[in-house]
Amino acid sequence: MSLGIGVFAFPSALYKIGYVSGISLILFVAYITNMSQILFIRITEEINLKSYEEIVEHVLGKFGSFYLGISMCLCCLLLNAAHLNVVSHLLYEIIL
Repeated sequence: MSLGIGVFAFPSALYKIGYVSGISLILFVAYITNMSQILFIRITEEINLKSYEEIVEHVLGKFGSFYLGISMCLCCLLLNAAHLNVVSHLLYEIIL
């Protein structure tokens, strides 16, 4: 399991928006995430598809499958760039 940049930003964000609203937002996002996973499992059982890519291709066609591949590559690239940016700023502050 890896840790993302959210680990570095989480305490600051929670402090800025307040503990009550921050915890409420976390619980809301957790609920939405759980419901989307349940929906995904139900869909895979109904149409007998085993992966997210197969479902996207079934629903959106070949273009959707292509778009999913591009968006996943961009997401990985941009998240890695953001992670390097945060870590480099943290290391810079620690070293100097």
